[in-house]
Amino acid sequence: MMSKLSQSVNRNSFMSSSRGDEAQTSLDETRHTAGQSLLTSAATIGNNPSETSNLRCGARRAFSLIEMLVVIAIIGLLAALVVGGASHFRETSVRAKVQTELNQVVSAIESYHKKYGFYPQGNGASSPDPVKAPLYYELTGTEATANAVAYFQVKGIVNTLPDEETKRIPNFFANIGIEGKNYKVVDNASGALALTAGYRGPDGDVNPWRYVSKNPTNNTETYDLWAEVLVGNKKIVIGNWKD
Repeated sequence: MMSKLSQSVNRNSFMSSSRGDEAQTSLDETRHTAGQSLLTSAATIGNNPSETSNLRCGARRAFSLIEMLVVIAIIGLLAALVVGGASHFRETSVRAKVQTELNQVVSAIESYHKKYGFYPQGNGASSPDPVKAPLYYELTGTEATANAVAYFQVKGIVNTLPDEETKRIPNFFANIGIEGKNYKVVDNASGALALTAGYRGPDGDVNPWRYVSKNPTNNTETYDLWAEVLVGNKKIVIGNWKD
């Protein structure tokens, strides 16, 4: 009885050992097969430059896209700074030049005041139109036609008599060393002329200096003189008063 039991145990042990050996062998074969597959894939990729190149190119394309977005953002920022800077520079330049013109007109007006004891007349309407002031005729001594006088709604031009010394009608721009001055026809029907700023205004290329000597708003004791000019779509005002 004991002999049979011992033989049965030995058979079971042998069978378990055989099965364990088979499982281990199967696992080893699986590992070997997987390893061979990995080695084969690596060898294939290594021996196939196109696949390796595709992988690298994919990485490069992704990196290049990021670079492109960064460059576009930088270019946009620089463009905004350049455009803004150019606009500011142009406005500053226009302001400086118009201010120079303003100072010249102010000098001529003050020279007129020194001679006559009063400032040049402005528009003669009950509600004066600052655009329609006969400054050009009063400051240059140019003879005005009856139609021009009517256009400015004044009774006449004061500065029409020759100077006793020079025997000529005073040109107050010439008196301060300015031989020429901007002026244009402001009314085709009458042929009236007006002093004009050197830059385009809200009403177009013909941009008369605005002038008020009767009840001025800013310089209540003297006169208001200003120009309205366009820089791009922005209107700026340069006047003889402090902001």
